[in-house]
Amino acid sequence: MLKVEDLEIYYHQIRALTGISFEVDKGEICALLGANGAGKTTTLRAISGLLKPFRGRILFMDREITSLPPHEIVRKGIIHVPEGRGVFEELTVLENLELGGYLVKERETIKKNLSHVYELFPVLYERRRQLAGTLSGGEQQMLAIGRGLLAHPRLLLLDEPSLGLSPILVKRISQTIKRINEEGVTILLVEQNIHMAVELTHRGYLLETGSLLLEGEGRELLKNEKVKEAYLG
Repeated sequence: MLKVEDLEIYYHQIRALTGISFEVDKGEICALLGANGAGKTTTLRAISGLLKPFRGRILFMDREITSLPPHEIVRKGIIHVPEGRGVFEELTVLENLELGGYLVKERETIKKNLSHVYELFPVLYERRRQLAGTLSGGEQQMLAIGRGLLAHPRLLLLDEPSLGLSPILVKRISQTIKRINEEGVTILLVEQNIHMAVELTHRGYLLETGSLLLEGEGRELLKNEKVKEAYLG
């Protein structure tokens, strides 16, 4: 479904990605793992069109999207839920969700997607008239994911969905991510919570200082010394 080929990215004179290549298959949850500064968020930002590569290609459904602007990449079905949630604090929960579906023209489809988000996150229905800035951190994360789902994604890019959340909320978010995947959405996950990541993912890649070190299946990654070093020191 997604192919990243020889991707190289610079921030000014600093090389953030050194020419990485990987694939995400349709229907799977795939993880990008690694310590802070490894290049995980940079990779997601490149896929969603927020950063332009110095070299390399990004293909989605066998079509190159490397040079497309972000809104065209969204139109193709790639939705990015960024680290830090990025909700519009001065808008209501409902207004935030509706912004997620701005490219969806059919009103009935928007209503259907909205009902699905409320089913996944009942608290968002309860808070739908509330300003997003008054939500708790966990509720804002649910809102960010829900807003992404309003666009009816084919590939969902999730950047640190468990960041700053309590263990109970981490478990709830994890269960919801699994359900979203079971409903047919392919997911590329960046996650510092290694135990959550390996429990969820079918396959993962380990990045270190912009280079791809290894690929492995879910729980097998926990046994790898490089993964232990990246997360446990």
